[in-house]
Amino acid sequence: MSNSNIEPETLHDFLSETVDLLEQLEGELIMLESAPQDLALINRIFRTLHTIKGSASFMALTNLVVIAHSTEGVLNAARTEQIKLAKPEIDLMLAAVDTIKAQYRELASGLTSISPANPELVIKLSKLSRGAEEHRGSDSRTLQTSEASPSLETPQSPHDLHPQTVRVDIARLESLMDLVNELTLENSRIGAISEDIAKALPDDEIRQRIERATGSLDRVTTELHHTLMRTRMQPLNRICARYPRLIRDLGTKSGKLIHLDIIGGETEIEKPILDALSDPLMHLLRNCVDHGIGTTNDRHNKGKAQTGSIKIRAQRDHRCLTIRVIDDGRGLSKDTIGQKAVELGLLNPGQLATLSNKDIYRFVFEPGFSTAERITEGSGRGVGLDAVREKIEHQLHGTIEIDSIQGQGTTVSITIPIETTTPRAA
Repeated sequence: MSNSNIEPETLHDFLSETVDLLEQLEGELIMLESAPQDLALINRIFRTLHTIKGSASFMALTNLVVIAHSTEGVLNAARTEQIKLAKPEIDLMLAAVDTIKAQYRELASGLTSISPANPELVIKLSKLSRGAEEHRGSDSRTLQTSEASPSLETPQSPHDLHPQTVRVDIARLESLMDLVNELTLENSRIGAISEDIAKALPDDEIRQRIERATGSLDRVTTELHHTLMRTRMQPLNRICARYPRLIRDLGTKSGKLIHLDIIGGETEIEKPILDALSDPLMHLLRNCVDHGIGTTNDRHNKGKAQTGSIKIRAQRDHRCLTIRVIDDGRGLSKDTIGQKAVELGLLNPGQLATLSNKDIYRFVFEPGFSTAERITEGSGRGVGLDAVREKIEHQLHGTIEIDSIQGQGTTVSITIPIETTTPRAA
């Protein structure tokens, strides 16, 4: 079946579900690399992939089914303990996820058909699963054992995947929010009018009935407003799910061992804020890897663990959202930054002596500011950080600060005010 033969609503449901499942799948594969014998995790990944494959099969997206099926074979061999997973196997499965993501983008762009996977990748995946089956004496022409062959099950309709959830276009939520805000204002006016009427009535019973009715209306309106506000919230993990893969790939490319820990990923944030935070956090992480965390030899010589640590720590109260990006890398040199600031004419030596460490560190947010001897394709400490500050301070009306101890690490703290007020009548 080509894309043009798929019902638009069915395709929309598939795309909406699959984008989340692919992020989940990618994140869980990264987790699996650290816990390759975690059977529960392997089964969870298997089910996620099978859900994607089942939906693709329902719509006869054969090229997607092929790569998903081949990857399932590897997972099935792992969960039946016929093969042991390590970095090479994880690399292959991540490559398969990248292929499915590329096919997803083709579907989302409206192409009438999707490209097949790289045949060499399919062969490598199939050999892994087939080798496990041959070890058990199974038919070498099959990709999976018949006792665990989800591809033979009845394909699932995308409508059956998550019956307890409903996806709503953000524009509809915004429109509904506008109406609720208007309702809240009108409720305030009605309350004021009702008070005037009640004062003018001699009958206590009627006055009490009016007060009860307006009180009930106020309670329902307030609860409706708060409930709708919660529907606009999404967990921070919604954007953080892609970061473990980013750190893994950057670490592999630079020859560094790095562990990313996300604390408070369940913290819920309004979607517009969440979307605006995605790029700044990604840039900060790139800087941590590229210029914060040292190589294994460098860390060993300094008495540090060979695996570098990066943490994203988030928390929220009724007034603000705070996110900290923490690394245990080289740290910043205030002397080097201060000297560079003087060279660029941002201040004179006399002014430099009066500044605190935090004030000096803020110079890295100046456009084009960098103390790096070598600028990489990914980032440079200070290169592009002006865009991060622009997003945080001007678009989100927040603050961003840097704390650092040279040789020990750096913490970048982002604070975003949270709007929680309810509209009032004029």
